[in-house]
Amino acid sequence: THFLFLVMFKKPIACSKKNILKSNQKRALKENILKSFPQVQQSDIEALLPQKQDLNVIHQGGGCRTLIYAGTEPWVIDVDGRNTLLPTVYLLWTLPTFLPTFYIYPQTFSHLRNGADLMLPGVLEPAEGFQNFLIGEIYTVTIVGYNTPVAVGKTLTSLKKAKEDNMKGKVLSILHLYTDSLWQLGSKSHPPIPEADVEPQVEEANEGEEEKEKEKEEAEGAEQEGNEENNNEATEDAPQKLTPEEMDDLVTRSAYQAMKRVIKDKQLPMPVNLFFACVMQCRPKGTTLNIKHSSFKKVLAFLQELQNRELLELKETAKGVWSVVAINRSYMEIRNHVDHEIDIIVEEGPETTEAQLKPIEPIKEFWKFVNQLTFLIPPHEDKNKLWQIQDASALLFEYIANKELSGAGSSTVMLDENLVKFFDKRDGMVVGDKVPKSEISKRFRAKLTPAHVVVIYGMEEVRKGAPPSIDIDVVNRGGNKILTKIKGLVYYGVNEQLLTTEFSKKFATTCTLQHLQEGRREWTEIWAQGDVHTKVEKYLTDSLDVPVKLIKTSLPKGKKK
Repeated sequence: THFLFLVMFKKPIACSKKNILKSNQKRALKENILKSFPQVQQSDIEALLPQKQDLNVIHQGGGCRTLIYAGTEPWVIDVDGRNTLLPTVYLLWTLPTFLPTFYIYPQTFSHLRNGADLMLPGVLEPAEGFQNFLIGEIYTVTIVGYNTPVAVGKTLTSLKKAKEDNMKGKVLSILHLYTDSLWQLGSKSHPPIPEADVEPQVEEANEGEEEKEKEKEEAEGAEQEGNEENNNEATEDAPQKLTPEEMDDLVTRSAYQAMKRVIKDKQLPMPVNLFFACVMQCRPKGTTLNIKHSSFKKVLAFLQELQNRELLELKETAKGVWSVVAINRSYMEIRNHVDHEIDIIVEEGPETTEAQLKPIEPIKEFWKFVNQLTFLIPPHEDKNKLWQIQDASALLFEYIANKELSGAGSSTVMLDENLVKFFDKRDGMVVGDKVPKSEISKRFRAKLTPAHVVVIYGMEEVRKGAPPSIDIDVVNRGGNKILTKIKGLVYYGVNEQLLTTEFSKKFATTCTLQHLQEGRREWTEIWAQGDVHTKVEKYLTDSLDVPVKLIKTSLPKGKKK
């Protein structure tokens, strides 16, 4: 049974036509949910599935599986046609407490995406300890520091048996997760970004809490006899915005606790962004870390300082990609660090569009050498290594210099048996011919295979090809009606549903998120009424940090920018 579930949503799912559930079917569904998930309250069900909301049913796989849709999102699937219900991530993002959850580190999710079961060593034990669980229970999986689950599965062991096995072995068979084929049947949106990751909004919220705390301290001080002096001290000592030195201390103490309690040697090497995500989770309760407000300004600069103090070792595991490869746990300040209370689960804040929209992470472009070019790679380097273009070009001209194929100050290169392969037979080039350096450089770049690295929710992903463009198309819809279409943002982890709402507010126009399909190809577009391409371009570059070169704007014939 577990094996059937494990492979269930790896392949595309073919579905029949949607049919609306009747009232008696809706009541039966609600009763079945309450029966299948005892921890769910009646009020939760009514909030999720209000009486007036239409629910659609789709039969799949000869009727043995049934999908229940709420709007455009699949919420529940009956996996065997026998009322064996499983919630989708879309439902879990709406009600994260629908099921109990296991917390994992960000790097563990990549293993789940590759088809692995969840192992006990990859699960973070809450401060209060694990709640009791038995074999065959449905649990969700949440990346620590986030508010909503990214996967759902069935337990393969019990807490009692896990403790007998020293918390080793498999704990959860993954049935469905974010990015699988079941997720692809919905809007393909991404998990809501936790409030704590949006530093300006969190700081404002914290400052509001600090102000209240300050007022409370002042009131308490005023009520006490003869302690006017204490009242003044309380006012002066009330939490204020941290100085760079204070933020340095906060970040450092959080790093000590992460290295002492959270990050294990078997998890190394660990990319610096994931390392700092663990540091973020180890911040003292009620505080906010903002590396930009410290004297370090950047995460890498902070970690280099720790390396200079011999607390850890950094290594450039790929060009431009740094990782922590070792931690010096014998360091006195780590050993003597006194643990502070931390927030295991990030508190939910107000759900505002600004709080969840987040600029995309910098996109790193790399190139890989094809077999025809590997003669340029030094013996000690990995032939599959990704290179930045300037470093790849440096290898080319180093080869030319070593082979003495170009004289000092010469603008031409003499072709040898390797360089002549840069040209096609129709070019008529032979060994001994001379070509301009600019031409050999152009031919060399054309033979490199492009790749790029994007960061989606703290996790780096290497993807083939050049970064795809974000397209803005302005089209005439007859008469004076004009429509602006925007597509491609979901590739970089942007929540298009939130962005649609944001565009409606900022541009004072009607905006909708369209789910389109042509054959097997599916995609989403944001449609905005009117010609707002200049406003969209400005918002993408200023608010989402989208590189200008990725934005491709197309205007109707005869219309000028």
